[in-house]
Amino acid sequence: MNSNEINDIFDSNLAPFVRPYYDIPLIVSKADGVYIYDIEGKRYLDAYSGVATVSLGHCNKRVNDAVKAQMDNFGHISYIYRFEPAAAYAAILLSKCGGDYSRVFFTNSGSESVDLALMTARAATDSEAIFTFSEGYHGGTFLTKFSTGLNTWHAPVEAPAEIYYITTPECVTCSHKQCETSRCICLNKACEKFEALNKKGKRPILLVEPVLGVGGIITPPLHYFKMLAEIIDEYNVFLICDEVQTGFGRAGGSFFGFQKYGLDPDIVCMGKAIANGYPLGAVVFKEDTSDRVKDMLHFNTFGGNPLSIAAALEVIKLIDELDIVNTVEENGRIFLRDMRLFFEDRPKINRIRGVGYSLGLEFEAPEDAAEALNSARREGLLVGIGGRKKNVIRIQPPLIFSSDNFHETIEIFKTVLK
Repeated sequence: MNSNEINDIFDSNLAPFVRPYYDIPLIVSKADGVYIYDIEGKRYLDAYSGVATVSLGHCNKRVNDAVKAQMDNFGHISYIYRFEPAAAYAAILLSKCGGDYSRVFFTNSGSESVDLALMTARAATDSEAIFTFSEGYHGGTFLTKFSTGLNTWHAPVEAPAEIYYITTPECVTCSHKQCETSRCICLNKACEKFEALNKKGKRPILLVEPVLGVGGIITPPLHYFKMLAEIIDEYNVFLICDEVQTGFGRAGGSFFGFQKYGLDPDIVCMGKAIANGYPLGAVVFKEDTSDRVKDMLHFNTFGGNPLSIAAALEVIKLIDELDIVNTVEENGRIFLRDMRLFFEDRPKINRIRGVGYSLGLEFEAPEDAAEALNSARREGLLVGIGGRKKNVIRIQPPLIFSSDNFHETIEIFKTVLK
């Protein structure tokens, strides 16, 4: 099929909410490493990695070879049976979480992981009250869509009861400078609700992204996380960390974001980069949490598919062998510094922020961000877009992005932002 035929079928046969990023959709013919090629043969530097997912690069040979080997052994069997790679992977994954994490359940995606975490938290605490950030994003199931603070993602139906949105901690622009030495102002209303729930004998449930990705790469400072941890202890808050975008080294310095920022969640949710693009998610529980729901019946036909497990095993091996966690921290710090050096004083750009291999360029207007997105594509660079106003360019490349790749990204943005 040619590009017109492909576009006609997409436009007429797929659901109307399947929307491409660009006015002229990008039709991919192949991908390799950090590059994607369109149907006309044009090459693009992929600085978005399939929405922060293909962390070890497209068509990673070792990951694909592991999948092929498993495919020749057996494919789908479901968890009515057991198999060695799943046992090996569960043990390795839990060891990466550390601490008291001793149980894991496999899903197909981050959305399913967060949905199960919320259901488990409600059952374990006998509480319905869920708190999330106003700029947070947590998935595409019914409950996770409404647990998303960005209301443009809400379905046009009645929302579930008792979901509360906490003001997002955009500390860089906050005028309350005393927050560095006392409780953050934006947490006061949440604390009032936490206290009211405690008086009823209830535990609040707090769902947190260590870095808010879809919300615009919002990166709270360390003092905020310190205060948040103190509040969680004070009000006996049940904490869920959504590591779908921050996990597996993307934040740099630690395997997961909650480790980097000193949080101690009861449940950790995973997806995206866990298997380099093969469909897999995971929910990790502390022992006491899993004990409270041990009689709950739950099943997932495709979750933890043997092919995805094979990919995930190889992903963890490669992350360790390539020292991804430390490389991402160092390269990410340099890239953020250079992006600020070249572009933060440019007209129409409010600020540049990020951590590890997640960086956001916040524009004054969504029109400017949209033009930058399309201009970057014309120059051979693929990036994402986010923020409540759709005014933030998201750069979340594969974790194998090199210094040369970042240099190429900067050179393209010099052209884009002229």
